[in-house]
Amino acid sequence: MNRLWAWCLAAAWLAVAAGEAATTRGPVLERDPSQEALLAKQAGPNFKVKRTSHFLIAYDTADEVARELDIRLEQTYHMVFLFCEMNGVQARWPDRRLEVIFFDKRPTYERHVARLGVNAGGTFGIYHQQTNRSYFFNATNDEQVLRLKEQIAASNANINNLQQSLRNMPANGGIIEVRFSDGERIVGSKAEVEKRVNKKLNEARAELKKVEARQQRYCDQINQTVIQHETAHQTLFNAGLHVRGAGNPKWLIEGLACLFETPPGPPGSGFSALNAARLEDFRVGVGGQTKRRLTSRDYETAIQTGRMVSPKELILNPELLNARGDAGLHNYAVAWGLAHYLQRNQREQLAAYLLDVSSRLPGDDPTPQQELELFEEHFGPIDEIFLRKFSGYILGLTARAQLDS
Repeated sequence: MNRLWAWCLAAAWLAVAAGEAATTRGPVLERDPSQEALLAKQAGPNFKVKRTSHFLIAYDTADEVARELDIRLEQTYHMVFLFCEMNGVQARWPDRRLEVIFFDKRPTYERHVARLGVNAGGTFGIYHQQTNRSYFFNATNDEQVLRLKEQIAASNANINNLQQSLRNMPANGGIIEVRFSDGERIVGSKAEVEKRVNKKLNEARAELKKVEARQQRYCDQINQTVIQHETAHQTLFNAGLHVRGAGNPKWLIEGLACLFETPPGPPGSGFSALNAARLEDFRVGVGGQTKRRLTSRDYETAIQTGRMVSPKELILNPELLNARGDAGLHNYAVAWGLAHYLQRNQREQLAAYLLDVSSRLPGDDPTPQQELELFEEHFGPIDEIFLRKFSGYILGLTARAQLDS
């Protein structure tokens, strides 16, 4: 990455963190009471409505939980327009706030989204093109998070009991008996018992750190791959890069959204940093769990054996991005990798391609073959040379690397 661009990205992140970006970038959006009233009515009687600079959020969560959401929404919104600016991509500023409904409980979320004709089972959020709204579920009330919270509470109780055991030990010597909450019983001198209690205390603290880290990773994953991903969809559609009511290349829709899954922060800013999770999915799809260096030849072999798809397959068969499980992860990794590669190596061609896609009208629905022809018109044929350059570049990245220009 050149230094000027890196400086601009870092400065932009500082503006976002300071809450300045909403007022210094794009038009100031006036309050629309009719929009607020309609959103509140359609969300439900227990929902409050709040405004941010670019979003209108109906929520039934605690205020502090909604506050965390609106910060992430605004950051992602800002990074989408920064991406457009830095890559010479034409975009338009929305003239009204984007709408979000944020549900505290999963059943309420699933029932509401089901009325839109969408099965939300197992999801944490969606962007719905027809209503032009995003819908999210409070991840802290997810069953797995609640189980982790119970483990954290039990670990804290165990630590308190062990600390109390140390405080209750007699000052004088003699034989001491201590029973632990896990049923273990120890009898010995004060020094022996203290040694054993301190050992169990250290073990309990280490286990607590592990569980807390698992909870944090799980929530971070949801925030990034759901909230940031879906907000990127919503912003990209409203910025005009995708056309509501028209056919849009599905690899492009998902690939671009994956660029914004990385949290903004110095020195990177979302799309400028490497998406380590998608890179890992790509590597696992190509070579399994191997730690050896992978090459474009390995990618070719993975395509031939059906472990991975090629960009051409992804363009010609967009339904591949509806797959679940490992196949879904690997297909998304290819979409991310393709967007990532083009944004870094064929930036001008990508801007021209996006302009062509965004020039479609509602009702336009190109065939998969037409989508492939448009892609190759801008980026050249997806032949062995293209595959070698694309896969070699992606497999040459490392998880800690910042991208070069």
